[in-house]
Amino acid sequence: MLLAATNRTFTQRPTEGALQMALATIIAARESFYIVLIVGLCFLMGQCAASLEPRTAAAKAFVARFLGNRVTRFMADASYGVYLVHGFFITLAGGWLFAQPSVLALKPVLRTALLTAVTLPGSYLVAWLLHQWVEQPGIKLGRQLLARRSTVVHSTCSATVTSQPSKT
Repeated sequence: MLLAATNRTFTQRPTEGALQMALATIIAARESFYIVLIVGLCFLMGQCAASLEPRTAAAKAFVARFLGNRVTRFMADASYGVYLVHGFFITLAGGWLFAQPSVLALKPVLRTALLTAVTLPGSYLVAWLLHQWVEQPGIKLGRQLLARRSTVVHSTCSATVTSQPSKT
């Protein structure tokens, strides 16, 4: 019910609508700070904040700088590849590391940190290679195929329309 009221309120009073959305999310998530953070970021980056531009300009600039830097863009570009390959790195590196007596003697937190330190660079390197050699060429090919298909569909439609006999 609160979300339905929020939807109507956003168009008339964006600040109140954002507060209602945050309240509804808190109630639904029961203590999940991250959902509230995500809703806030969506509000700051969305069209609803246009009427609050003077008050939200600094926050929007901070979010844009944070999300628009080279490291964040690299991580975003490689994220799907990391999702695909990180399990292999965890399995291989973890299997080898945890077979070493010196590693097993470490505290669990240090073992986890060591595994993370070994897994992240390898995962991101392979993910970046996948992005450069598989994803980007695939995206380019998909765009070419869609452009060719839309050209064929457009020319077929034009031919169909022009080939109809005129009724005079």
